[in-house]
Amino acid sequence: MEVEIKKADGECVSLRVSAYVCDTCGEAYYTPEGSRKLDRIAYSR
Repeated sequence: MEVEIKKADGECVSLRVSAYVCDTCGEAYYTPEGSRKLDRIAYSR
């Protein structure tokens, strides 16, 4: 799944992370590895 996040310094980054998507509602659930990757990038400066 491709995700765009805004980092702590205001820069926007687009990246691919592993996620499960609900067939019923379309909600994305990130794998633990994907979630850690997003956190690491979001809080970097």
